[in-house]
Amino acid sequence: MPKSSSMGLPGGLWLAVSLLCFASAVAGNGNTPADPTLTLERLDGRHESLADTIGQGDWVIVHVWSPDCSLCVREMLDVIRFHRHHPGIPLIALTIDFPSFGYGRRESVQDYLQRQPLDFPLYLTDQAGVEELLGRRLVAIPLIAIFTPAGELVASWPGPIDAGEITTFIDQYDADTMQDELTEGF
Repeated sequence: MPKSSSMGLPGGLWLAVSLLCFASAVAGNGNTPADPTLTLERLDGRHESLADTIGQGDWVIVHVWSPDCSLCVREMLDVIRFHRHHPGIPLIALTIDFPSFGYGRRESVQDYLQRQPLDFPLYLTDQAGVEELLGRRLVAIPLIAIFTPAGELVASWPGPIDAGEITTFIDQYDADTMQDELTEGF
């Protein structure tokens, strides 16, 4: 009997589905271009352009989440772990409301921060703001987006991910292999 994954699919099928989902999430899918110059409101009320971080010579991780989303809260622990192990890679969190995907609710974030302080920037936005940044439709949260040091969006992972997968992606990233026929049109 083939071994099943936690999703009830045989292990090989689960891997194939996962790779297909990842390939469809890789940048270059024909949607509008990502806009890392987007200006968003920080939790403290200040407005900042994400271009102050994205495209400034470092890989940048963007975590789209909501403190009202149980999967997002669980994934946040891996995001925090990634940030602790890679302090030189900027991490920013975009907070939206869940389940509406409306504008992030400041009170929910502040309640979460009472339980789990974070040491990276938090921004409030909504589905449209995330879509403008990514240049594609937001289909699920949590979502991790990865920008190259030049500011190019090279991956966006909807659904849970662990810190090791982010590290592996960055370590193994090769721009030439990411723009092949397998990912074209997704």
